[in-house]
Amino acid sequence: MCIIEITSNLHFCHQTGKTECTKHCLQYLANVAGSGNGNVETRILLSNPILESFGNAKTLRNNNSSRFGKYLEIFFNHRFEIGGGQNTNYLLEKSRVVIRGEGERSYHIFYQMVTGLEPKLRRFLELEYNPSSYFYLSQSNSLTIDGVNDVEEFNGVLSAMYELGFSQDEMNEIWKLLSALLHLGNISFVETGDRRCEPGNDAAVEAASKLLMIDPFALVRGITVRVMHTKGQPNVDITLGVSEAEAQRDSISKHIYYRLFDLLVNRVNQAIGISNECIQGRTIGILDIFGFEIFDSNSFEQLCINYTNEKLQQNFNEHTFKLEEEVYKKEKIQYSHVFYIDNTPVLNLIEGRPTGVLSLIDEELRVPAGSDRGFSQKLQNYHRDKPEVFSSAPANSDFFMIHHYAGSVIYDPEGWVVKNRDRLNEDALEMIYTTQSQFMRILFPQNDANSAEATKKKGLGLKFKVSCHKARIILETEFTLQSIEFQLTCK
Repeated sequence: MCIIEITSNLHFCHQTGKTECTKHCLQYLANVAGSGNGNVETRILLSNPILESFGNAKTLRNNNSSRFGKYLEIFFNHRFEIGGGQNTNYLLEKSRVVIRGEGERSYHIFYQMVTGLEPKLRRFLELEYNPSSYFYLSQSNSLTIDGVNDVEEFNGVLSAMYELGFSQDEMNEIWKLLSALLHLGNISFVETGDRRCEPGNDAAVEAASKLLMIDPFALVRGITVRVMHTKGQPNVDITLGVSEAEAQRDSISKHIYYRLFDLLVNRVNQAIGISNECIQGRTIGILDIFGFEIFDSNSFEQLCINYTNEKLQQNFNEHTFKLEEEVYKKEKIQYSHVFYIDNTPVLNLIEGRPTGVLSLIDEELRVPAGSDRGFSQKLQNYHRDKPEVFSSAPANSDFFMIHHYAGSVIYDPEGWVVKNRDRLNEDALEMIYTTQSQFMRILFPQNDANSAEATKKKGLGLKFKVSCHKARIILETEFTLQSIEFQLTCK
């Protein structure tokens, strides 16, 4: 078994072409090995435009940045021909659906769909031609990518879907759901009293409820009301203010997109398939994951991404340095020790319990009146005596700096508590269960483990930690080809 880990070694997140490198690896393997299972290598290559469209986005320094981790395992038969493939996805940046930095875009598929859908279906979905008509797309003031035609890209996605056996009904359900999310984002709210609000535009409510196949009254109630359940007492309705209703609306949108993305990955895997001739252990795995990020303003998303890269760097250190030196010692081979930075102290700072970054931001979800400032003050109180990994930012007492293996990053904690609250309210979930859409019922089956997990009071940071652990387990293999780094320009 061989694993190719495609990472970035640049400190300032310039466009290093990890996604393009993945494509070149796949193309090379397809050309060299061929297939013994009905052009399976072609089907593997066709999965790229679909997963990129739904999982990649424009950032400040990369027009096609992967906002999820992908592990593609390619299986070979006894003739060393490609016999199948399997994608596993990690750590999708759900928040990008509803909010992102200035000058960035949401996922490509939204802009492609809005500009590329044929008129008849567009009328049914009540879609405008311009992405600027939708709050979720227009808020960051970046609607296009220089040199990229979203209509042509959308046609490429459609072609790949057809080739992989997606039916027209399947695709229509996907466009229906994506359009519903855009209409959900256009639902604004007006204050009607103390901690009370109502939708300010009925058209967006009607369009979203039609496409989600949920009663408009139930949809509004699921967004603007929380039910307090007390054992032995009647349920009590707690109305929500504008900011709370917006957060509820965004939470629903994020979880719907996350479920849709998981379904797409599974559907692509089904289309690729794995031949019965494939031999266990005769595989090549390609891990493509977002690179280290240092921006002018760094928020919770950058912390999660950089934490992921710290975990991968730790794995690199262990396999390239520690384990190799142990082998040399065991075999009594003379060698010169290679100095490397042990990033264990930084990982302890981020993931350690009970005073690590992830634990402390999670604590703010449970304490009364938890706040970004409260989190930052606790973090600085616990770690100000660790200058090798942590320090306060000189310009702002609430900001803090973490000294990562790839460079020091100043983090702005504003909005971290809200971003970490990656929880779907139980009342919102019950509202989703009322849908008459069979497609939505596939995404949200009642009483399934994923739905139960979505309502738990576990923050996004700790969920990232669990996913990072799962990804790293894959890398703990006997043979690992580490850090193949291509510095390509992807425009």
